[in-house]
Amino acid sequence: MTEPSDFDEISDQLWDAELRELQDLWTTYNYLYVVDPERTGKLRRPRWGGFFWNLVQRWMVSEIILSISRLTDPPSRNLTLTALLDDPRLPGQLKCELEHELQSIPGLAEIRKHRNKVVAHRDGRTALGQGALPVLQLDQIENVIVRLQDVHRKHRGACMGRHVSEYGTHTHRGVEHLVKRLEQSENASLIFARTHRSD
Repeated sequence: MTEPSDFDEISDQLWDAELRELQDLWTTYNYLYVVDPERTGKLRRPRWGGFFWNLVQRWMVSEIILSISRLTDPPSRNLTLTALLDDPRLPGQLKCELEHELQSIPGLAEIRKHRNKVVAHRDGRTALGQGALPVLQLDQIENVIVRLQDVHRKHRGACMGRHVSEYGTHTHRGVEHLVKRLEQSENASLIFARTHRSD
């Protein structure tokens, strides 16, 4: 039988290595591609390295899909939220609630379908345009992430007596700094071009 301390380690790893990274990735994705359409438009320009930022966006979407899928995979030998449901300290009623919550998260099936047909594997029919994938909405992904954090938070509170107030570490500040540098560089280029024209 697995010891309670083993579940503490699983919970800590899920928090440190999965849920925090997912939240940071999601926050950074929103900063770059959602919150400010003008900034997103700039990232698409050749002067700002549009090809690179398009690759970054595709990588981020794939990693978000993979992270959510990893967290909700069957437990067997995987580090998943479902593995926490076997914690012997978890009250039976709460176990049923969390099990139901994990199985009924709206949008989760659509995300996993993208993982199976595009990210982890290249489904032939989908790649050839013969099978349509469900469209993933931003609010749907946000809701899935919040619900996964909620399952983790409830297990942690009930079994470990500890709570998580914040899942992200706000690591996107470095990205903000980079974008500001790109803006400054563009502004300096425009000023130089105007000065050069007036000569």
